[in-house]
Amino acid sequence: MSEELARYLEEIAGQLTVDPSSEREILAEIQCHLQEAVAELEQQGHARQQSVALALERFGESREEVTMLNRLHSDSPWVRVGVAILPGLFALADSGGVFRALFGPSIGETLGRCGLIGVCILVIAAGFARERRLAVWSYPALGVLLFGVWGCIPSELADQASPFWQVAPPLAMLAVLAVIATLAGYSVRKWPGIGIPPVARVLLGLMILSVVASFVTSVVADRNPDRGSAILAVLPVYLWWMVLLLSPVAIGLPLALRNGLLAGLMVVAAEYVLVEGLLDPAYGVLIWTSNSTAATALACLPALAFLIVPPIWILGCRGAQAKWWGLVLPALIGLVSSSAIRGAVLHGTAIEYGAGSWLTDCLTGAQLLILLTLTGVIYHWIGPRGAVEAESFDHRTSGSMSLGCAANERRA
Repeated sequence: MSEELARYLEEIAGQLTVDPSSEREILAEIQCHLQEAVAELEQQGHARQQSVALALERFGESREEVTMLNRLHSDSPWVRVGVAILPGLFALADSGGVFRALFGPSIGETLGRCGLIGVCILVIAAGFARERRLAVWSYPALGVLLFGVWGCIPSELADQASPFWQVAPPLAMLAVLAVIATLAGYSVRKWPGIGIPPVARVLLGLMILSVVASFVTSVVADRNPDRGSAILAVLPVYLWWMVLLLSPVAIGLPLALRNGLLAGLMVVAAEYVLVEGLLDPAYGVLIWTSNSTAATALACLPALAFLIVPPIWILGCRGAQAKWWGLVLPALIGLVSSSAIRGAVLHGTAIEYGAGSWLTDCLTGAQLLILLTLTGVIYHWIGPRGAVEAESFDHRTSGSMSLGCAANERRA
């Protein structure tokens, strides 16, 4: 081990305030990841001294890392999981009609629409106060905040007949997301060795193809004999949808540099807002059926599948493969369950599910799932090569090497 790495580890060891077994585990993890980072940078053509400097730079200042590690080890991992799912619990209560039952329809609806944003702001602020930066357990709140804040526009403005109020909020949202995504992508370009793996290019192509398929299906289903007008009418909608899908992935790139797959919590939370706000699986069900139980289940599924189960799964496990499944599998189950319940409830009604409805659900679900898979691939690829995923430290595995580190050794 080089003198610079040894000095860095000594600095960290001298500032840790954890028990001896945890200290040994932390130092072993950091040494393992730093050595892997140096080896990978050398394989990319960097000199030994430059590789060490770049690895240490990506890991961060020792004082900052020690402050974070001391705080992380002073809290139970499940405390952080509990904070991470607070937005999801609030959204679940709103979807289940708790606030409307307690405060009446008007106040309950307003509380559900704006209260979720307030909870997210409080969680993010608590993360900054606790760790002096954006905490991992606040990533779900960040994803909801990025998209959900637009739902707080007063209904009196959103319902205006003026074309300005019908167009301005979506365009403003699109502009803000595009600027944030551009800045995030640009900030990542300065890191050496950052690129897109071939499988990510394939997934991106599949997602674009699925959006194009949805676009073609919509144009074909349109009875307008003027195909040109039909295309011009729906094309902006699908371009808008593609930007909404891709922007959270770009915005999360800087977070993935430090935390890898854990940054996917922000993306899956952003998808919740899209599923809940734009797709709304419970929309119109009670118009055609009196099955209120099914309608409530449909309303609650997005919060469970995107805001509650993924944080519990991802923050509670260690391996990269387990985290990847935590991103994709709950969303898959939620989307399939929503489609199945909706199709069963509407069976025999005037809008009974047909081939077109199932095709639309399949294409939309495929786009969301491909996006989450793409997120997992990219975030794992660019994730902390020279940094430890601090959330993977767990006192239960004292003295052992992390699964990710062991897997890298087996590949080598």
